[in-house]
Amino acid sequence: MKHEARGMSHLYPGQSFGEVNIMRNEPRDATILAKERCDLWTVSRDDYIAIFKEYYDRDITERMLLLLQVPVMQFMSEAERRRLAEVCMPRRFARNKVILKEGEDPDLMYIVASGEASVIMTLVYQGLARFVEIAKVTTGEYFGELGLLNLQPRRASVVAHTSMEALAINQMDFHLYLTGSALEAIKEHAKGYASYRDIFQLFQQEQTWERYKQDLVDDILFQRARRQKGR
Repeated sequence: MKHEARGMSHLYPGQSFGEVNIMRNEPRDATILAKERCDLWTVSRDDYIAIFKEYYDRDITERMLLLLQVPVMQFMSEAERRRLAEVCMPRRFARNKVILKEGEDPDLMYIVASGEASVIMTLVYQGLARFVEIAKVTTGEYFGELGLLNLQPRRASVVAHTSMEALAINQMDFHLYLTGSALEAIKEHAKGYASYRDIFQLFQQEQTWERYKQDLVDDILFQRARRQKGR
């Protein structure tokens, strides 16, 4: 997915469209264009409601409960959270799965439903690339929003530390449904993220401290060996 327009989102095999408007009983609020030949399965409105309504309502309720755990989304009304819950996409990740890759174009924001993920940044230290964990995210927390806010490449990678379930929000729905106080809270929260410079300086200090400890241990062992040899 490219981010040449805020109102654009791409769909891939296994994804669906059109069901939200059926459940809301509202006119279409987006246009779907085929970029290449597509084979689709269609379900009529009546059949979809008859088959999926009970499951759909239960699923939306569970998503709303998760959204309520996210502090910045407590600024949203119940109706606003429901509309966001309706467009969230459930995702599952195996342990060690790379969810976001540093340097890639942003396409989705994720809210962790269960499990834990590591946020990893590449630092160049003494001419070598070092992969440094700078944060962990767990249930009720989110990641990936910075790229959607700034429309800039990912500044860090995110890897599933355990098996994980999450809700994904695409770029179009992010800008459509996260507005007002909720959006301002997300922006304010993002201001607290450490800069690359701050992270590098902290890493540098830790490396200096580790070298000092190692040198100290080596010196103690050397002095002990000298004393034993002199006996």
